[in-house]
Amino acid sequence: MTLILELLFRLNDGYADRIDKLDEIQSNLENYHRRPTNDQISQLTNLDKTLVYLKTAAHNNVLAIRQIQVMSDADDDPLQLDKHETQHLNDLLVEVEQSQSLADIAAEVVEKLSTSYSNILDNSLNNTMRLLTVWTLALAFPPIISGFWGMNMGLPLTKVSWGWEFSIVLSVVPIIGLLWYLRKHHDL
Repeated sequence: MTLILELLFRLNDGYADRIDKLDEIQSNLENYHRRPTNDQISQLTNLDKTLVYLKTAAHNNVLAIRQIQVMSDADDDPLQLDKHETQHLNDLLVEVEQSQSLADIAAEVVEKLSTSYSNILDNSLNNTMRLLTVWTLALAFPPIISGFWGMNMGLPLTKVSWGWEFSIVLSVVPIIGLLWYLRKHHDL
């Protein structure tokens, strides 16, 4: 039984090592500048999936060690442990519970990082949509004005030689006015 418990200790050390490696990856993913890249998002997704498996495995390890403990405490069970083995089993339970706790903490940190990525990307999308909306409004004026000037009906200044240039100026002035207003009110 001592050999089995020692093997379980070594297996648990592998979990701790794996969690340390995942923490390094998570730390590297925190170093984004303006917004995360697609590669970073992909790495974060893989990290999150790996942590789900690791958390599940750590939880199952705790359950298995507790089950061994329950079996060893039963009077009618053939699994009889001496005092040294019982102490070894208790130490193993502490180690496995620590691994489970580390996996839970790592998963929570990755979840927070994922939320941060999402917030940054949402903010970037909002800024892009605001810019596109402003330019859509600004570029709506020329077709409206040229549409009026292209009609086959009498409009002021259509007979003068500079009427066409006036229609262009009349198209540009509202655009400049809109951009000035938005810049003044910090919407651009």
